[in-house]
Amino acid sequence: CIRDRIENNSGAALRARESSRESELEELRTRLSAAQRELVSARRAMAEMRERLDPELIEQVLEIAEEVGDRDPASALEILHSLHRVYGYLLEDKGAGVSLGEEKAYAQDLMALEPLRTRNRIEVSLSFDPALKEQLVPHRVLQPLIDNALIHGLGRELRTGSIQIHALVRESNGRITVEDNGRGFLGDLHQDALRGEGGLSRVLRALQELFGEEVVLSVEHPEQRGTRVCLEFPRRRLKDRRDALA
Repeated sequence: CIRDRIENNSGAALRARESSRESELEELRTRLSAAQRELVSARRAMAEMRERLDPELIEQVLEIAEEVGDRDPASALEILHSLHRVYGYLLEDKGAGVSLGEEKAYAQDLMALEPLRTRNRIEVSLSFDPALKEQLVPHRVLQPLIDNALIHGLGRELRTGSIQIHALVRESNGRITVEDNGRGFLGDLHQDALRGEGGLSRVLRALQELFGEEVVLSVEHPEQRGTRVCLEFPRRRLKDRRDALA
């Protein structure tokens, strides 16, 4: 009997140690998984930061400001102010989203710099419904759409062109369109852009994080020339989002 009790106690102690080791291993696996997720997140943040900070843009704009400053100091100062506002906006932490009014101001500064850096003559038209000024949108939602129009639409080799950016209320939704008069996507490249890791797919994911599946992103080719990218999303104010997160 004593031997049985000793064996039972030893077996119980062994099982307890094994259970404790298994719990420790499970905790280590959980910590490792969390660390891996943090590493992936940090790498994405670094990649996004590298994308935001464009040394070539800064160098080009500073050279132009210096060149313009000799004959028009006021214009050179406004160029530097635009550059400062663009990078100030890019570096802000806007995880909860921004207002469409903020995005409009950013787009105006960004498009003021673009013709300077490329020496192209690009006409830009911005039209935003005042009712959407406080509309909640993702931070930098317009930049990939503008880049898409410049690169895939007009093409860097074109010296002239136009880009129209409109935001309006459509029934109960907000609607943003960015349209250019360039060459447009070749073949089914726009479908590839929506499925891949490019700017359009990032815009779609960012909108879905805020609004779920009620978001529609479409790419159209009006009159066989140019490209029109359309976004539709539910009406929601930035203030309501911040109140919900408070």
